[in-house]
Amino acid sequence: MLQLHTQNKTLVEIDNTQKVDVYDIMNNSRGLLHAYARNLLMLTDGLEYNEPYVLPDTSSNKSAAVKENVYSHFWDEESYFKLYPNPANGYITFEYKLDYGISKPVVEVISVDGIHVNTFRLFNSTGIKIIDLRDWNSGIYIIRLSGNGKMLQSAKFVKY
Repeated sequence: MLQLHTQNKTLVEIDNTQKVDVYDIMNNSRGLLHAYARNLLMLTDGLEYNEPYVLPDTSSNKSAAVKENVYSHFWDEESYFKLYPNPANGYITFEYKLDYGISKPVVEVISVDGIHVNTFRLFNSTGIKIIDLRDWNSGIYIIRLSGNGKMLQSAKFVKY
């Protein structure tokens, strides 16, 4: 990036040698640096990326009767999302349901120390996002949902 800046070029004007360096950064880093390198390569080199997700384990023989309106008690007028399980260890599920007209919804996760941990956009009005916690430190985290330029809801969860 410093080379591009000294050459008065933008980030999308990287050459093939610089792309190799960005691939190296992406493959040998984590967190924001990894995401930044990946996004830059998606833009400049046509890198394809699919967000990883976890499917529920359906291999057990356990079964339960499904009742109608299972979640009718869950969505009250002030609630936009639900986190479970809480506390969590490997993964936490972020289930959301947004009102019509909420634009540019963003979810941010910070530690109680105020350290930014993760940010992601929501592209649908309802859905489920599985957040991988395996590389996170144990502790208390705050998850905030913002949209239309204001915070809509926040909640705490524990990673053990």
